[in-house]
This record gives sequence, structure tokens and C-alpha cells, in this order.
Amino acid sequence: MVSIRQTQRLSLQSVILIVACLFLHSFVQAQERNETTYIGLGVGTLTFIGDVNNQNKGLHPSIGRLGYQLRFNTGITSYLDAGLEAMFGQLSANERGTNRNLNFLAEIRSGGLYVAYNFDHFLKEDRFISPILSIGISGFEYLSKADLQDASGRTYYYWNDGTIRDLPQSEFALGTAQELVRDYIYESDLREANLDGFGDYAQRGLAFPIGVGTRFDMGKYLNFDIHARYYLTSTDYIDNITNQSAGNRAGNASNDRFFYTGFALSYGLHKARPTLDSDVFSNEWLAKLNDRGDEDKDGVIDLLDNCPHTPLDVQVDERGCPLDGDKDGVSDYLDLEMDTAEGAFVNSAGETLDDDYFEERYKRFTTGNVAHRLEGTVESASIPKPIFTPRPGKKFMVQIGKTEEGVSEELATLLLSIPDVQTITRGDTVFYMIGDYDNLPDAVRRQLALANRGVTGNVVSAEEGVINSESTDARKIKRELESAGEKFDAEQSKDVIWRVQVGAFKFNLSSNIFSGVPDMVVIQGEDGLTRYFSGVYNKRTDAEVYRDILQNSGFNDAFIAGFRGGKKISIREAVGPMNAQTSEELWNRRSPDAFNEDMIMYKVLLAKSDGTISAKKLEQFRELGKIEQYSEAGSTYYLIGEFKSKEIARERLSEYQGAGLENASIVGTFNGKPLTLEEIEEMKKN
Repeated sequence: MVSIRQTQRLSLQSVILIVACLFLHSFVQAQERNETTYIGLGVGTLTFIGDVNNQNKGLHPSIGRLGYQLRFNTGITSYLDAGLEAMFGQLSANERGTNRNLNFLAEIRSGGLYVAYNFDHFLKEDRFISPILSIGISGFEYLSKADLQDASGRTYYYWNDGTIRDLPQSEFALGTAQELVRDYIYESDLREANLDGFGDYAQRGLAFPIGVGTRFDMGKYLNFDIHARYYLTSTDYIDNITNQSAGNRAGNASNDRFFYTGFALSYGLHKARPTLDSDVFSNEWLAKLNDRGDEDKDGVIDLLDNCPHTPLDVQVDERGCPLDGDKDGVSDYLDLEMDTAEGAFVNSAGETLDDDYFEERYKRFTTGNVAHRLEGTVESASIPKPIFTPRPGKKFMVQIGKTEEGVSEELATLLLSIPDVQTITRGDTVFYMIGDYDNLPDAVRRQLALANRGVTGNVVSAEEGVINSESTDARKIKRELESAGEKFDAEQSKDVIWRVQVGAFKFNLSSNIFSGVPDMVVIQGEDGLTRYFSGVYNKRTDAEVYRDILQNSGFNDAFIAGFRGGKKISIREAVGPMNAQTSEELWNRRSPDAFNEDMIMYKVLLAKSDGTISAKKLEQFRELGKIEQYSEAGSTYYLIGEFKSKEIARERLSEYQGAGLENASIVGTFNGKPLTLEEIEEMKKN
């Protein structure tokens, strides 16, 4: 038969189990939000507030017995944490007076769920100290005992003269009662003693803690907090005294309470990686789903608009793109020839190109003109001018390091805070450069200014990717500048530098994949991710326009990032209040879906030429169908077809090889630019 005490213990376990399930549910949700989970250990004092000792009046609330905490907590939002907390310790009180003498000690074990608010709405994101308000619910059990007898089993009797005797106070006991001394060993179970006839009452209950505290952020994954919690309980039996107690033992009708004051140290277990499940939206996308804006006023909201920045009063389709009735790649509002034949080549005005045009184009190829590409589409958005663009030719720079294994996040953010930083990649080594000067003295001046900021480096020259040390001449110029009394203040700009992060990948990508993206800065981090940045702007709006252009060019994961004084700035300042992700989350986010798969195609490469292909061969290519010519770095590619899979491309390749084009091969393309099959696999591998 199950005893009443066993039933009480099972009931408490059920309460704790329910609370744990609620916490685990919030824990899983927080993991999906990429939050860190913390485990904390705490110690403090437990103070009883109840009938014994008159509600603890006149005593400091921090005076009590030791209590201990174990807790797990994780972020629900930037301003709310959810936590699971277990606490154990002792409550006690002693009352000594002329009317009554009471004492007890209760063993306390509790477990529950709480939520905490950190005032993130009103305080700076990079703060060191955060005030905390919390509220929760806990199930707890207690075992209350009293010190009613000494070690020999003699009952304590309190006499009016202040002594403790082994007999009740009376005239007859005056000469025979022995004086005792309390041993403060709480040996008597108060419920079993049944002093007031309460019977076998439940030694468990619910508590509702209300807390205040202060949290100190001591590092990336370490917090220290000081807090106090006031526990309102559902029972008045912790001290075994109620308003129904007999005689002068009677108390008031209020339930017992207790107070906890202490401190705790919490450590972040890990940083969750973003989910790769395609059916789970990131916080960034959830924010975008709430955005009903229509910047170009074409009737299609920005979230669904595939063609942003459409001019006013231009008719668009359901995707927000201008209508193109003859499907020649030129929108109707720009098209000067509305009935172009299917498959015909057109210029930017939608006019059919005749044989004379191709003959003239061929002559340009054979003379080795600059890279160009024939296609039936028009760029409708121009890239905002960045505040720094590297110059061609020989230049002098300050090399602050090179790495094959990765740089720290601190150094990476410092580099990205400097507008004229450049990276030069040679094999697996990345060289980090600052400045872009046409003379050596200016580079030396920059070297000295950086040194005063704590950044050391060597002056080098670079031309066509070849780096040469200029240390000997630089030291001579440095002595001359210092002898002339020049001062070099440490540069510390307060302006925000806006960059566009194209993607972050576990495996390094070929530079050909980013051949259309200018001024790429490559950061290899210690965390194993390689981050690619393009563009540097003073205005956030310019960076947003450039980000949109990159996203429309197939780089899905491009987003803006702000840097100031060597640190990442608040993401709310960077991308607006609707975005719930932190700068840290975006920095650590891998880019598994960075590339628009619709822009990855397989084509058949009929030939690659240095510009001397014969007119007869060119005519043979045109007889096969629509030919795409792409010129880059002195070479021209002649491509045909557009296939979503290599298998279909192989079938067409066999046909062309059977027609006498034995040297034809398959290549991949991204955003129209030819890539090797190995480079396409690198993209997919990430």
C-alpha cells in the first residue's frame, strides 16, 4: 500500500516533470533561434518569513541558512530569458520569549521555471551590466523538525527565570528540576509530533518567486549575477504554526514565505549552429515576412518582388518584373521593337541585330578588345560608388600580417573597420594590407599612425599580385620623418563602415565564382569559416542597394554588416528594428544556401579562343542554335544550351561531338559566368 508520504513525493515529482517539459519546449524553440544555453551554479542564504519569530521582524533579510541553486537558462528573445531552476537548502527560525518558545528547521528542495527580463528595450546592446526582473513558479517539498529534546531525550521546559529545565515549571519542581542547555539538534518531526492536531498534512506546495538582480557579462560565454528572490508559497505549515494552532502557539492567517539572496556563475554550453532545414525560417526571414513595404510602388510587396526599383507607372507581372511581350529580354517600356522574332539577338533597345553587327563584333574579338559579353538582358540598377577602390599598377601598402590558419574575430573586425583594407590571396595564404599609396613616404606615415593605435605592420609594394618588402627604405624614411618632428596620431574613426558580406563558407571557394564581384576582401577566421566581403560605404542606404544588387545576381545570403572602431555594431542599427538577429549570430552564420540554384546552369562549351576564331567556325556555331559569347581575361568562350543537370548536358554534348565538335565539353555557369565543374562542386559542397 502506498503511504501518504510516498504520494506526496510522487506529486512533487509530477510537478517538477511538468515544469521540466515546459522548459524543454522553450529550450528547443530557443535552439531554433540560435541562442546560447547557460548552466549556472549559485550559493546564497535562505531566510524564513512566517509565524515563528514574528515574520522575521527586526532581522536583516540576508541572515539565514545556506541555500544552493542549479539552473539552466536560454534566450527566448533579446530581452527575455527562460530558465529551469533547482534549489535546495534549509530554512530555520528560533523564537524565545516570556509567552512562548518555538523553533524549527526545514529541509527545502524545489524545482521550477522562471522568465527574466533584462531591459534590452532601453539599454545599449554592448553593455556590461544588465538589471534583471524575474518571475516564476516552483514546486517544493519540505521536512520540518524542531529541537524539543536534548541528546538524552529529556524534553525542554522554558521557565520564567530564563532557564531551560527538564520538568514543567511548578512549586514542587523548584528544587528537583535540572537545568538544561539546548543542543540545537533538530530531532523531532513536527508533523509526527502533531502538537496542534493537524494530522498527516502534505509537506509540499507551490511557490511563486519574484526576483530582482544584476547580471555582469564577463566574457563571450560567462555571466555573473547577484540576485534576490521573494517566494510566496501556497502553504502555512512550513513552521508547523497556523492561525488554528492551540493556545499561545497560534499565528496569523498568512501563508509562510521565504527569501533568497545570493550570487551565481553561469557558463554558455555551446553556440547553436543555424538550422539547415529548408522548412524552418530564420529570424531574418521572419522579420521580412512582416514587411509589407512596396518601395517601387508597382503593387508587388518587396518580399515577393523579383525586380526591385521598377520605374513608376510601368506594368509588371505577378513577380514584380516589367512586361516583356516578345520575350527578347528587354522590357516593353524600353523595347523599340515590340515583335522581335523568337531566338533573335537584340541590343539593349530590343532591336534585332543583323549580320553586319556580328561581322563588326567578330573584328573586335580578333583585335583583342576588352572583355565583354553578349546577352539579351539589361542591368537596371547601378552599383553605388564605394568610398575606397584599389588602384591598378604599383602601389605601396602596410602589410599587417598573413595567415594560412585563420585570424581571430578581434583582428577580423579591426580589419573590416578600416575602409582601405585589402586582401591578396596566393594559394592557401591570405595577405592583409592597409592603404593604397603611389609613394613610399605616405605609406610610412600610415604605418606610424597604425602603430600608435597598436597595429604593427611592414611597408611593402605590390604590383600584379607580386609583393616586395620595402623595410630598408621605409626605416630610413621613418628616421627622416621623426627628425623633422612630424606627429602621427592614432587613427580611430568614429564613423560606421558598412560592408556587404557575400557569404561565409566552411570550404574556400575559387575566386572565379566571385569574378563579377569587385574589391573582394577575404577573411579566414579561426572558427574555420572563410568570409567574403565586397564594397565599403559610409551610408547604410548605399550598402543596402549594393546588397540588393548582389542578391539579385544570385548571392542569396548577402547582408550588410556595420563596423566601427574595431567592433561589430548593433544589428538593429545595421539593418533596422525588425531584424531580431544579433551581430554575433550573423557573424557566425554559415551560408549553405548562399547561391541561387536557379542561376547554376550547365552549358556546352563549343570552343575557347584567344580571339582568333575563324568566321567559318563562328558560322558553324550559329547554325547549331543561339550561341552565347563570353569574354574574360583575353579569352572568349562560345557556349550553347542551358541545362539544369549534367546528365541532360551530357546528352547534348554527345550530339555536338557527333557533329564534328570533338573538343566540346561541359562547363557550369553561375549568373552566366563560366565555371569549371570542380568550381560548381565547391559551391555545392558548401
